[in-house]
Amino acid sequence: MGFFYYTTLLRYLCENKHFMKRHILILLLCLITNISKSQVLVPQCDSILGNVLTDTCVFYPLNPPVQINQVVTKCFNYYHNTSGGVNLSYLIVNSFCGPISPYNYLNFELYNSSCDSLVVSGQIIPNPLNAVITPQLIDSGVNYTLCLTWRAKCTQFSICPLLYESALPVSLLNFDGKETDHSIKLEWSTATEENNDYFVLYKLGTNDTYYEITKIPGAGNSNIIKNYIYYDNNKEKINYYKLTQVDYDGRVTELKVIAVKSTSFILNKPVKVLNILGQEVDENYDGFKINVYEDGTIKKN
Repeated sequence: MGFFYYTTLLRYLCENKHFMKRHILILLLCLITNISKSQVLVPQCDSILGNVLTDTCVFYPLNPPVQINQVVTKCFNYYHNTSGGVNLSYLIVNSFCGPISPYNYLNFELYNSSCDSLVVSGQIIPNPLNAVITPQLIDSGVNYTLCLTWRAKCTQFSICPLLYESALPVSLLNFDGKETDHSIKLEWSTATEENNDYFVLYKLGTNDTYYEITKIPGAGNSNIIKNYIYYDNNKEKINYYKLTQVDYDGRVTELKVIAVKSTSFILNKPVKVLNILGQEVDENYDGFKINVYEDGTIKKN
């Protein structure tokens, strides 16, 4: 029943005061009932990008591309075909962000298939502990709508959402780093661990690829908070670290990437400065130059 019906009924009741009291109560009850039944749909549900999968990464283009500091919400279809829970993995993004995380935060909302009833919501970044959906909240053989919201740190072109239809082997509470006098102190904590063999800590090298710096044994299975620590004695001006976890069966899970800036790092002065012709020039030479350092490394400017 629409707005015209209610206004007509209200006019009739006002003209027939004998029935007004009884019918006005009925009118109010009808209005309350209809308002309570109506739901505000998520706008992005009108433009579902595609399906979110559990084993294959499908990239969906962002048209137009997402710009830096833009807040974005994108929705996907998800069919839950197991009786277990779900862990929401990180959203994989094609972007200009480089080795750092492409978003300031990453939130999720799981709706029913018609997108008019919220099932559960939480945060994937920066606290993945809230990204586990328990089996009690979702039903096997049912379609859902998953919406992801994030603030972009750089220009982004396409995205790939992934789910794991089981809880993560490790619930990471935090992963942080800070500078000490002679090293970078790295610390992380877990709330729970399942089948956790060990952690692998990586550092970003000069060729923009990560290399392993240490392995730390995991707790196997644990339901209490576990704390881990490692000192990196090779400080750079900006240090990028990636923490991963390995199960006993060899499955690898990337947990988090962080950056730690060193304020006491002193850049070595070059022992020789060359121009494009290989001729030695002054350090203040205004043009293309090649810096040669004591260890034999070079840097082009």
